[in-house]
Amino acid sequence: MLGRGVTLLDSYGGYSGEEKTLIYCVVNRFEIGMVKRLVIEHEPDAFMAVGDVSETVGGAGTRFSLGRMRRERKARRRGR
Repeated sequence: MLGRGVTLLDSYGGYSGEEKTLIYCVVNRFEIGMVKRLVIEHEPDAFMAVGDVSETVGGAGTRFSLGRMRRERKARRRGR
């Protein structure tokens, strides 16, 4: 997938009261389209919020490589 860490938070719908899991993930601007496609593919009715993050501190951050991402995507397409 993206090779990113996520934070999972137990939550519930404010209107429905239904139990849910909130997934929090910080990605760069090049990855947003891919994240949207992944979410829609796995959970078409999911709610997503996209916002700007000016800085992150700590965590096990990964370096973004557009070239690596393209190579991996091409390899996945060939494997279909």
